[in-house]
Order: sequence, then structure tokens, then C-alpha cells
Amino acid sequence: MRRFDVPTLAVALSAGLLASAVAGCGSTEPQPAASTEQGSTPSILERARAAAAEGPRLAPPLRGEVTVEYTQPDVERSGDAIVTTIRLRNASTTGSIAGLEVEETWYDGSNNLIPGDSQRIRQPLQPGDVVEVVLTTPVQPNMQRNTYNFSHANGSVNAELVEELEEPTASTDEAQPEGEAEPAPPPTGS
Repeated sequence: MRRFDVPTLAVALSAGLLASAVAGCGSTEPQPAASTEQGSTPSILERARAAAAEGPRLAPPLRGEVTVEYTQPDVERSGDAIVTTIRLRNASTTGSIAGLEVEETWYDGSNNLIPGDSQRIRQPLQPGDVVEVVLTTPVQPNMQRNTYNFSHANGSVNAELVEELEEPTASTDEAQPEGEAEPAPPPTGS
């Protein structure tokens, strides 16, 4: 088998590239305009215009610690369940939050753990987007207090309580938690 000398091959390759670049620069004839007819490749400018017309691009997911703003959770009893509704907003202006999860844990009078509910938002939460998360936990007679834990796929979450947030901006498909067809409507009556 014949072996190639690497430095000689590199010199020959660079000389060929340089010759083709010089040959293309010496032409004084105008170049034909790029055609966007079927079968041809659109120019960079045409692709940029098409991308801008499609709408906003999704922000890349954040890694490490992220900040989420949330309102005071609304906790109500509905039949044999306690329904907790939390409104969340991605406080970042540059990146999305992938795999945002909210977990509710309940405790009895002796600080024994009572399992609660957890929900994960399927779609990445884009900068400034607001969603509502509904947690449903079966009622147990010894429930006394609860806590919330926020996490995401790429790190930890710094959750900040705020007075109020605007109405949810993400579509219901994006905010729909995994494993549920639709969130339960809020209870009515006494």
C-alpha cells in the first residue's frame, strides 16, 4: 500500500484551493443573479427573509440555575382531592427552560411525608412566557402543611414569589402537563 506524505499533500491541496480562488476573482464579467426557481438553492439573504417571515425562533435552553417567578399558589378542596394552581413565568430574557417540573409535598403534624403530585411542562418555557400548573393530591385526614419544589432538566431553579402575573401566554398544548388529558376545572360552589 502506498503512503502519502502529509506535508506534501497539504501543500498540494492548499495550492489547488488558492488557484481556484484566484481564477474566480479575476473575472470581470457580472455573475448571474441567483434564481429561486424549482430545483435551485436559495441565497443566504432569501433564506434569512423566509426565516423571519416564519415567526419568532425558539430560544435555546438554559443550563444551570434559572429564575422562575410564581404567584401565591391557590389551594382548594374539590371533593376527595386538593387542587393547587400555580402560575409560573420564565424570568429569563435570553433562554428557555426545558423540562420545568413543579412538585408538591404534604406533611402531617409529626412532619411525616405524605406524597403529593408533580407536573412537568412538556414544551420548553420560552422567555417571558406564563403558564398555569395544576397539581391534584388525594385528601388525607392528617394533612397539615405543604411545600413546593421547582426543578428543570438542565439544573436548579431559583423560584421567586411575586404579587401577580399576567394571564398565561403559552398555548394550552404547551402548558399541558404530561399524563393528563385536560386539567380539572376549578370547583364551584361553597
